[in-house]
Amino acid sequence: MRYQHHGNELNNEEDIIGFEALFESMQKCKKGVMWKGSAAHYVLNGLEETLKLEKQLKTGTYKARQTTKFRVTYPKPRDIVSICFRDRVYQRSLNDNAIYPAMTKSFIQHNCACQKDKGTDYARAVLDEFLHRHYRKYGRAGGVLQVDVHGYYPNMKHQSQRTSSRNTLSRTSTSERRRYWKISMRAMSDIIREVR
Repeated sequence: MRYQHHGNELNNEEDIIGFEALFESMQKCKKGVMWKGSAAHYVLNGLEETLKLEKQLKTGTYKARQTTKFRVTYPKPRDIVSICFRDRVYQRSLNDNAIYPAMTKSFIQHNCACQKDKGTDYARAVLDEFLHRHYRKYGRAGGVLQVDVHGYYPNMKHQSQRTSSRNTLSRTSTSERRRYWKISMRAMSDIIREVR
């Protein structure tokens, strides 16, 4: 049986790095990647691998593994940094059980980016509402600006993002949650260095 969250706060470290949380994250991470050898190995040995990961996280011996870098050329060229399945399981648990609930509290209602229950249909309804409101107020005068910032993530000021995230999490998080956030930020820093 899945543990219960009390309100928006997490009970303890089990909610993030406990066996159940990590195993549930593994189940989510395996979708669409079971053809990969590393994912198949982890899932086929899921109980053992998850127990091993839990122990490393609880004893402080966890270290993110080497990333894989490659370039995708279609539909447009971009550099990809891939983390191993084991690290993905931990990051998924950390995100789903700590970071996402804490961070989304500060988002505006109409932010639909990668949010639970705010998929394409919701985003279209929001856009439709905004367009109708604009039309009632201004008629056909106006336009839409669509922007794709080239190299946004690898070129952003990561220290500013870390500081902002740390401030948001410290207002809503327990000290345990902040500790796991720091572990994740160290792992992400390694990935960022490899992208550059």
